[in-house]
Amino acid sequence: MKISSILGLNARTQLFAYKYNTARGKNIADSKIQTAKALKKTGIAHPRIFRKFRDPDEVLNFDWTKLPDKFALKPSRGLGGAGIIVVKKKLKDGTWLTTQKEKVSVEDLKLHALDVLEGAFSLGNDPDVAFLQEYVGRAKTFRRWAYRGTPDIRIIVFNKVPVMAMLRLPTRESGGRANLHQGAPRKRFGTVNKLYSNPARKGNSGE
Repeated sequence: MKISSILGLNARTQLFAYKYNTARGKNIADSKIQTAKALKKTGIAHPRIFRKFRDPDEVLNFDWTKLPDKFALKPSRGLGGAGIIVVKKKLKDGTWLTTQKEKVSVEDLKLHALDVLEGAFSLGNDPDVAFLQEYVGRAKTFRRWAYRGTPDIRIIVFNKVPVMAMLRLPTRESGGRANLHQGAPRKRFGTVNKLYSNPARKGNSGE
């Protein structure tokens, strides 16, 4: 294979994503909250959002002690998977344990949410919206392949036609995140037909 035939992240963005998507479509894709609304409208299953924070008063006045044992705190317009805290267990001392085996307290969560509002993790460091979302665990099928985090399958669609797909895997090096910008590896499937017919068959090369 020639180097020139490889479609990298930058080329994909510049030659395809920016060129063939509308401004409205890109705005929706850049916002996790707007994406969730679009998915709900079309009847596609997605993790439930149960709280949004748009200003500091909402963060400070919220009763964080009533959060469930498992949840995720995210920036709506986060860049490259940054700024996401995924909690998987509540401890007896009132703190929580993240998927990265770190303890976080109510004050930690408040400070992180305030950082999100200030734009610490957003595109262009613009002010953002923080939100709490339902926890999504790993399917048993992926446990042997994933380190702590949740893997996912990304399907690339061009002109409304699925053209390829990849399995994104969280690793120790990527901090348990499946985001490519964090260094997560991905397993390439040449066509969507291969993905559905046998996603684990040998011979699929990684990108």
